[in-house]
Amino acid sequence: LVTTPLTNFAPNQYVDETRGFRLFSNLFGEFDIAKGLMYRLNFGTDIRYSRRGRFEGDFVGDAPSGRIDNGTDYSYTVENILSYDKSLGDHDFNLVGLFSAQTSRVESSSLASQGIPITRSTFYALGTAETITGISSDLTEWGLLSYMARINY
Repeated sequence: LVTTPLTNFAPNQYVDETRGFRLFSNLFGEFDIAKGLMYRLNFGTDIRYSRRGRFEGDFVGDAPSGRIDNGTDYSYTVENILSYDKSLGDHDFNLVGLFSAQTSRVESSSLASQGIPITRSTFYALGTAETITGISSDLTEWGLLSYMARINY
């Protein structure tokens, strides 16, 4: 890539901007069902959004080009835990059972173009370019079911 030092001084000749948002959350509840028997529910989410926009103006050497990449990710986990505590004289028992479900959905898309007529619009008006050089999108999904049992004496 051959560039000119003028790109450092000319506004909107080179832009590389990334923005994102991420939210983690966790919620739980515990319920005493009977003496020594307890149920707990855990629920957690991970939500993420990201956007990266890049632009190279005509001072870089070629026709003005730009690219934008978008991504979203939504994941959650649900855990159901049942525990039972019992004492018999000098003996203490603890039984735990767990069932868990986890899932994730990741989406991504991108668009690249060359020959953007108004350089001030940077990567915000890629559809006005002479040539669309690339379009892509993707979806990835997965899930996991788990269970566990434990006895402590």
